[in-house]
Amino acid sequence: MKNLHMDTSCHFLDIGGRYGESKGLAGPCNYWIIDINRRTSVTKHILGCDIESLATCDIKDLPSFDIVHSRDTFEHLRQPWEAMRTINALTKRGSVLMIAAPFAWRYHAVRLHPIEAKLQGAVD
Repeated sequence: MKNLHMDTSCHFLDIGGRYGESKGLAGPCNYWIIDINRRTSVTKHILGCDIESLATCDIKDLPSFDIVHSRDTFEHLRQPWEAMRTINALTKRGSVLMIAAPFAWRYHAVRLHPIEAKLQGAVD
């Protein structure tokens, strides 16, 4: 971590970044989002793909990331180890990885936030 320079040359990836609620954590870094649903967001750098399947992510033109962040996303994944393979393919050696997942709420199939899922008709 001592070699991490947070300036305009670093790249910050927010997995499951939705509408960019965590953009403030990126500081001066270039802010990118990977989310299963591509949305209008606070960043021009958004990739709509399934983090569990590298084949669905067009990563050939992506930078290598210095910081990878995920909050309240991994509990929605059926195969989080596949997401970690994708993350590994996207990060530089010595990158910082921050994952926060509520352990008290086990895997749940709804891949959207519960309120958003209801609005989109995914749940009753």
